[in-house]
Amino acid sequence: SGPFRDELIVGSYLTKMLFISMFFFLTKKFNNQKLFYLILIFTTVLLSNERAVTIMLFFSLIIYFSFSSFMKIKTKLTILITFILSIFLIMNFNSSFKSHFIENTFDQIGLTQNNSNRGFHNSFWDSRWGAHYLTALEIFKTKPLLGSGLRTFRLECSNKKFEKIKSAQMSERCNTHPHNIYFEILSETGLITLILFLILMIIFLYKFLFNLFVSKIDYEKNLLLLMFNFILFFPIQTTGSLFSTWNGIFYWVCLAITIDHFKKIENVK
Repeated sequence: SGPFRDELIVGSYLTKMLFISMFFFLTKKFNNQKLFYLILIFTTVLLSNERAVTIMLFFSLIIYFSFSSFMKIKTKLTILITFILSIFLIMNFNSSFKSHFIENTFDQIGLTQNNSNRGFHNSFWDSRWGAHYLTALEIFKTKPLLGSGLRTFRLECSNKKFEKIKSAQMSERCNTHPHNIYFEILSETGLITLILFLILMIIFLYKFLFNLFVSKIDYEKNLLLLMFNFILFFPIQTTGSLFSTWNGIFYWVCLAITIDHFKKIENVK
């Protein structure tokens, strides 16, 4: 847990901080240090045993290496192939990693059915995260436009009328938040806020892609910020809360830095 004491969140913290911290390596003379830094952080996150953030970081690094400009194509291909092959070998020959990252994941999303302690998982919705999401949807249905109010998921989820959700882990549907920021926005602030938020995300994505492939202004910094946003706002993942806990700080800091970045690019144009 490192400096977080009894909270096993070091992997999540490092993953969220990785790409924004790489602003310190933007000059070309740090290429070797940059590669070492990426390997070090990924190894630490992998050893933290936090499954969701490790998977997100794995795919984020593949995307980053594919489009980064700090190394030649042949070097990038060598690193990517070595990286993917190494992870494959680790998962194949280390029974602990294989069980945690592969077998348990397949079980929870319903591809396999070995979880005899909590009933069979026929789909992702039978997992505890699926139960959270289904409960968030039911809360949204009760107040679709404006939601139930900030930080009210923890209160609303225990309502008996939500016991009818179709999930093998219905009994674990309650938590302080639904573990996905999009379901959190939908249930606590309603459809109007979610639509506005999605529009903002689409605008961001358009600007990032335009700056990467058309204008190419401040290319490497733009790519790092895109990966920072990808880590935080990719919808198909479990997340912390947007409106509470230390985790929420990252989202708002990311939005502020991203908006400032786009303003600076507009001034350059």
